[in-house]
Amino acid sequence: MGSLRVLGKGASALRPLVNAVRSVERGATAQMSLTVVDGPKDATARLREILGVDVPRPSSGTGILIAVAQTGHEDAAAAATLADAKRAGRRAIMIVTGTGEQRQALERAAIGHAPLELSNIVHIVSLDDADLVRRTLAAVLGADGAAVARSHPLLRDAVADALIAQTARQASTVGAAVVVPGADMPVITIIQVRLVAQLAAVYGRPLDVRRGLEIAGVLLSAIGWRALARRAVTSIPVAGFALRAGIAYSGTRAAGEACKAYFAGMGDRADAPLDGLAKALNGALAQRKGTSH
Repeated sequence: MGSLRVLGKGASALRPLVNAVRSVERGATAQMSLTVVDGPKDATARLREILGVDVPRPSSGTGILIAVAQTGHEDAAAAATLADAKRAGRRAIMIVTGTGEQRQALERAAIGHAPLELSNIVHIVSLDDADLVRRTLAAVLGADGAAVARSHPLLRDAVADALIAQTARQASTVGAAVVVPGADMPVITIIQVRLVAQLAAVYGRPLDVRRGLEIAGVLLSAIGWRALARRAVTSIPVAGFALRAGIAYSGTRAAGEACKAYFAGMGDRADAPLDGLAKALNGALAQRKGTSH
Protein backbone atom coordinates (compact mmCIF):
# COMPACT_ATOMS: atom_id res chain seq x y z
CA MET A 1 0.00 0.00 0.00
CA GLY A 2 2.84 2.37 0.85
CA SER A 3 4.39 1.86 -2.58
CA LEU A 4 1.05 2.50 -4.24
CA ARG A 5 0.65 5.74 -2.34
CA VAL A 6 4.11 6.88 -3.43
CA LEU A 7 3.33 6.02 -7.04
CA GLY A 8 0.03 7.84 -6.77
CA LYS A 9 1.73 10.95 -5.42
CA GLY A 10 4.37 10.76 -8.13
CA ALA A 11 1.73 10.51 -10.86
CA SER A 12 -0.15 13.46 -9.35
CA ALA A 13 3.03 15.53 -9.25
CA LEU A 14 3.84 14.76 -12.89
CA ARG A 15 0.34 15.42 -14.20
CA PRO A 16 0.73 19.23 -14.42
CA LEU A 17 3.99 18.77 -16.34
CA VAL A 18 2.37 16.35 -18.77
CA ASN A 19 -0.54 18.74 -19.20
CA ALA A 20 1.88 21.60 -19.93
CA VAL A 21 3.53 19.62 -22.72
CA ARG A 22 0.19 18.48 -24.14
CA SER A 23 -1.15 22.03 -24.21
CA VAL A 24 1.86 23.07 -26.29
CA GLU A 25 1.37 20.06 -28.57
CA ARG A 26 -2.27 20.95 -29.20
CA GLY A 27 -1.38 24.53 -30.08
CA ALA A 28 1.76 23.90 -32.13
CA THR A 29 0.94 20.92 -34.29
CA ALA A 30 -1.45 23.02 -36.37
CA GLN A 31 1.60 24.64 -38.04
CA MET A 32 -0.18 27.95 -38.53
CA SER A 33 0.69 29.63 -41.82
CA LEU A 34 1.25 33.29 -42.69
CA THR A 35 -0.13 34.93 -45.82
CA VAL A 36 1.14 38.34 -46.90
CA VAL A 37 -1.69 39.92 -48.87
CA ASP A 38 -1.01 42.18 -51.84
CA GLY A 39 -0.19 45.79 -51.00
CA PRO A 40 2.56 48.24 -52.04
CA LYS A 41 4.54 46.18 -54.56
CA ASP A 42 8.11 46.63 -53.30
CA ALA A 43 7.20 46.58 -49.60
CA THR A 44 5.03 43.48 -50.02
CA ALA A 45 7.82 41.67 -51.88
CA ARG A 46 10.31 42.68 -49.18
CA LEU A 47 8.05 41.46 -46.37
CA ARG A 48 7.51 38.12 -48.12
CA GLU A 49 11.27 37.77 -48.48
CA ILE A 50 11.89 38.55 -44.79
CA LEU A 51 9.28 36.05 -43.61
CA GLY A 52 9.95 33.40 -46.23
CA VAL A 53 6.35 33.56 -47.41
CA ASP A 54 5.36 32.68 -50.97
CA VAL A 55 2.93 34.63 -53.12
CA PRO A 56 -0.50 33.94 -51.60
CA ARG A 57 -2.34 30.86 -52.75
CA PRO A 58 -6.13 30.59 -52.66
CA SER A 59 -7.16 31.14 -49.06
CA SER A 60 -7.88 28.04 -47.02
CA GLY A 61 -9.70 30.03 -44.38
CA THR A 62 -7.00 29.38 -41.77
CA GLY A 63 -3.76 30.99 -40.70
CA ILE A 64 -2.77 34.61 -40.15
CA LEU A 65 -3.08 37.37 -42.74
CA ILE A 66 -0.47 40.15 -42.81
CA ALA A 67 -0.33 43.31 -44.90
CA VAL A 68 2.10 46.23 -45.05
CA ALA A 69 1.07 49.86 -45.53
CA GLN A 70 3.16 52.77 -46.79
CA THR A 71 2.38 56.44 -47.27
CA GLY A 72 1.55 57.27 -50.88
CA HIS A 73 0.17 53.83 -51.70
CA GLU A 74 -3.45 52.77 -51.82
CA ASP A 75 -3.86 50.31 -48.94
CA ALA A 76 -7.64 50.32 -48.56
CA ALA A 77 -7.93 47.00 -50.41
CA ALA A 78 -5.41 45.31 -48.09
CA ALA A 79 -7.11 46.73 -45.00
CA ALA A 80 -10.49 45.55 -46.28
CA THR A 81 -9.07 42.05 -46.82
CA LEU A 82 -7.75 41.99 -43.26
CA ALA A 83 -11.08 43.24 -41.91
CA ASP A 84 -12.93 40.47 -43.76
CA ALA A 85 -10.49 37.89 -42.37
CA LYS A 86 -11.00 39.14 -38.81
CA ARG A 87 -14.77 38.99 -39.21
CA ALA A 88 -14.32 35.37 -40.27
CA GLY A 89 -12.43 34.62 -37.05
CA ARG A 90 -8.91 34.76 -38.46
CA ARG A 91 -6.05 36.76 -37.03
CA ALA A 92 -5.04 39.86 -38.99
CA ILE A 93 -1.93 42.06 -38.70
CA MET A 94 -1.30 45.34 -40.48
CA ILE A 95 2.32 46.58 -40.47
CA VAL A 96 2.53 50.35 -40.88
CA THR A 97 5.86 51.90 -41.89
CA GLY A 98 7.37 55.36 -42.21
CA THR A 99 7.87 58.34 -39.92
CA GLY A 100 5.87 58.71 -36.74
CA GLU A 101 3.30 60.99 -38.36
CA GLN A 102 3.02 58.75 -41.42
CA ARG A 103 2.46 55.66 -39.29
CA GLN A 104 -0.19 57.41 -37.20
CA ALA A 105 -2.07 58.39 -40.36
CA LEU A 106 -1.83 54.85 -41.75
CA GLU A 107 -3.02 53.46 -38.42
CA ARG A 108 -6.10 55.72 -38.43
CA ALA A 109 -6.90 54.65 -41.99
CA ALA A 110 -6.55 50.97 -41.11
CA ILE A 111 -8.78 51.02 -38.02
CA GLY A 112 -11.41 52.79 -40.10
CA HIS A 113 -12.05 49.33 -41.55
CA ALA A 114 -14.03 47.70 -38.76
CA PRO A 115 -13.45 45.38 -36.98
CA LEU A 116 -9.73 46.20 -37.25
CA GLU A 117 -8.47 47.89 -34.07
CA LEU A 118 -5.21 49.03 -32.51
CA SER A 119 -4.30 45.48 -31.48
CA ASN A 120 -4.13 44.58 -35.18
CA ILE A 121 -1.57 47.31 -35.98
CA VAL A 122 2.21 46.91 -35.75
CA HIS A 123 4.55 49.91 -36.11
CA ILE A 124 7.92 49.43 -37.85
CA VAL A 125 9.90 52.40 -39.17
CA SER A 126 11.10 50.49 -42.24
CA LEU A 127 11.57 46.99 -43.61
CA ASP A 128 15.32 47.47 -44.12
CA ASP A 129 16.32 45.57 -40.97
CA ALA A 130 15.07 42.01 -41.49
CA ASP A 131 16.01 40.88 -37.97
CA LEU A 132 14.09 43.77 -36.42
CA VAL A 133 11.01 42.94 -38.49
CA ARG A 134 11.17 39.29 -37.42
CA ARG A 135 11.70 40.15 -33.73
CA THR A 136 8.86 42.66 -33.76
CA LEU A 137 6.47 40.19 -35.39
CA ALA A 138 7.57 37.38 -33.05
CA ALA A 139 6.70 39.53 -30.04
CA VAL A 140 3.28 40.31 -31.52
CA LEU A 141 2.50 36.66 -32.34
CA GLY A 142 2.70 35.68 -28.67
CA ALA A 143 1.04 32.32 -28.05
CA ASP A 144 0.72 31.68 -31.80
CA GLY A 145 4.48 32.01 -32.29
CA ALA A 146 5.43 28.34 -31.90
CA ALA A 147 2.80 27.16 -34.39
CA VAL A 148 3.81 29.84 -36.91
CA ALA A 149 7.54 29.12 -36.56
CA ARG A 150 7.05 25.43 -37.37
CA SER A 151 5.80 26.48 -40.82
CA HIS A 152 8.17 29.43 -41.31
CA PRO A 153 11.81 28.59 -40.48
CA LEU A 154 13.04 32.18 -40.95
CA LEU A 155 11.01 33.16 -37.88
CA ARG A 156 12.23 30.37 -35.61
CA ASP A 157 15.13 32.15 -33.89
CA ALA A 158 13.10 35.32 -33.32
CA VAL A 159 10.14 33.37 -31.91
CA ALA A 160 12.44 31.30 -29.70
CA ASP A 161 14.06 34.46 -28.30
CA ALA A 162 10.64 36.00 -27.62
CA LEU A 163 9.42 32.87 -25.81
CA ILE A 164 12.59 32.68 -23.69
CA ALA A 165 12.35 36.33 -22.67
CA GLN A 166 8.63 36.07 -21.88
CA THR A 167 9.07 32.88 -19.83
CA ALA A 168 12.06 34.28 -17.91
CA ARG A 169 9.97 37.32 -16.95
CA GLN A 170 7.14 35.04 -15.79
CA ALA A 171 9.54 33.00 -13.66
CA SER A 172 11.00 36.19 -12.20
CA THR A 173 7.54 37.41 -11.22
CA VAL A 174 6.76 34.11 -9.50
CA GLY A 175 10.12 34.10 -7.73
CA ALA A 176 9.55 37.60 -6.35
CA ALA A 177 5.93 37.02 -5.33
CA VAL A 178 6.22 33.73 -3.42
CA VAL A 179 7.49 34.25 0.14
CA VAL A 180 7.38 30.65 1.42
CA PRO A 181 10.75 28.99 0.71
CA GLY A 182 10.40 26.34 -2.00
CA ALA A 183 6.76 27.17 -2.77
CA ASP A 184 7.73 28.72 -6.09
CA MET A 185 9.44 25.56 -7.34
CA PRO A 186 6.38 23.71 -8.74
CA VAL A 187 5.12 26.79 -10.57
CA ILE A 188 8.48 27.76 -12.05
CA THR A 189 9.19 24.16 -13.02
CA ILE A 190 5.91 23.97 -14.98
CA ILE A 191 6.78 27.28 -16.67
CA GLN A 192 10.21 25.95 -17.64
CA VAL A 193 8.88 22.59 -18.84
CA ARG A 194 6.38 24.39 -21.03
CA LEU A 195 9.24 26.46 -22.47
CA VAL A 196 11.21 23.31 -23.38
CA ALA A 197 8.14 21.94 -25.18
CA GLN A 198 7.57 25.25 -26.97
CA LEU A 199 11.18 25.42 -28.17
CA ALA A 200 10.97 21.83 -29.39
CA ALA A 201 7.84 22.80 -31.33
CA VAL A 202 9.44 25.96 -32.76
CA TYR A 203 12.26 23.94 -34.30
CA GLY A 204 9.96 21.21 -35.58
CA ARG A 205 11.01 18.56 -33.07
CA PRO A 206 8.47 15.89 -32.09
CA LEU A 207 6.58 16.37 -28.85
CA ASP A 208 6.74 12.78 -27.67
CA VAL A 209 8.49 10.56 -25.12
CA ARG A 210 11.89 11.77 -26.33
CA ARG A 211 11.13 15.13 -24.79
CA GLY A 212 10.99 13.44 -21.39
CA LEU A 213 14.77 13.54 -21.15
CA GLU A 214 14.86 17.28 -21.78
CA ILE A 215 12.15 17.74 -19.18
CA ALA A 216 14.18 15.68 -16.71
CA GLY A 217 17.09 18.04 -17.33
CA VAL A 218 14.88 21.03 -16.58
CA LEU A 219 13.68 19.41 -13.35
CA LEU A 220 17.23 18.78 -12.19
CA SER A 221 18.39 22.28 -13.03
CA ALA A 222 15.31 23.69 -11.29
CA ILE A 223 16.20 21.91 -8.08
CA GLY A 224 19.74 23.27 -8.18
CA TRP A 225 18.66 26.83 -8.86
CA ARG A 226 15.99 26.79 -6.17
CA ALA A 227 18.57 25.56 -3.66
CA LEU A 228 20.80 28.47 -4.65
CA ALA A 229 17.89 30.86 -4.16
CA ARG A 230 17.15 29.52 -0.68
CA ARG A 231 20.79 29.94 0.37
CA ALA A 232 20.84 33.49 -0.97
CA VAL A 233 17.63 34.41 0.84
CA THR A 234 18.98 32.98 4.09
CA SER A 235 22.17 35.01 3.73
CA ILE A 236 20.48 38.28 2.73
CA PRO A 237 16.86 38.09 3.95
CA VAL A 238 16.06 41.80 3.43
CA ALA A 239 16.62 41.58 -0.33
CA GLY A 240 15.37 38.02 -0.61
CA PHE A 241 12.54 38.75 -3.06
CA ALA A 242 14.92 40.49 -5.47
CA LEU A 243 17.42 37.64 -5.28
CA ARG A 244 14.72 35.03 -5.86
CA ALA A 245 13.43 36.99 -8.84
CA GLY A 246 16.92 37.37 -10.31
CA ILE A 247 17.81 33.72 -9.86
CA ALA A 248 14.49 32.55 -11.32
CA TYR A 249 15.01 34.84 -14.31
CA SER A 250 18.64 33.83 -14.91
CA GLY A 251 17.99 30.11 -14.46
CA THR A 252 15.03 30.11 -16.81
CA ARG A 253 16.81 32.21 -19.40
CA ALA A 254 19.92 30.00 -19.28
CA ALA A 255 17.86 26.83 -19.68
CA GLY A 256 15.93 28.39 -22.56
CA GLU A 257 19.05 29.56 -24.36
CA ALA A 258 20.67 26.14 -23.96
CA CYS A 259 17.57 24.41 -25.34
CA LYS A 260 17.36 26.86 -28.24
CA ALA A 261 21.00 26.23 -29.17
CA TYR A 262 20.44 22.50 -28.89
CA PHE A 263 17.29 22.30 -30.99
CA ALA A 264 18.55 24.81 -33.58
CA GLY A 265 22.08 23.49 -33.96
CA MET A 266 21.96 19.74 -33.44
CA GLY A 267 19.95 18.85 -36.55
CA ASP A 268 18.61 15.30 -36.45
CA ARG A 269 20.77 14.58 -33.40
CA ALA A 270 18.30 16.71 -31.40
CA ASP A 271 15.92 13.78 -31.69
CA ALA A 272 18.33 11.69 -29.58
CA PRO A 273 18.21 13.75 -26.38
CA LEU A 274 20.95 11.83 -24.59
CA ASP A 275 23.31 13.20 -27.21
CA GLY A 276 24.02 16.51 -25.55
CA LEU A 277 21.16 18.53 -24.06
CA ALA A 278 22.16 17.79 -20.47
CA LYS A 279 25.69 19.00 -21.22
CA ALA A 280 24.34 22.13 -22.90
CA LEU A 281 22.07 22.89 -19.96
CA ASN A 282 24.81 22.36 -17.40
CA GLY A 283 27.21 24.59 -19.32
CA ALA A 284 24.69 27.40 -19.69
CA LEU A 285 23.63 27.23 -16.05
CA ALA A 286 27.23 27.20 -14.83
CA GLN A 287 27.95 30.26 -16.93
CA ARG A 288 24.92 32.07 -15.50
CA LYS A 289 25.95 31.18 -11.94
CA GLY A 290 29.43 32.51 -12.59
CA THR A 291 28.16 35.86 -13.87
CA SER A 292 25.62 36.22 -11.05
CA HIS A 293 28.27 36.17 -8.30
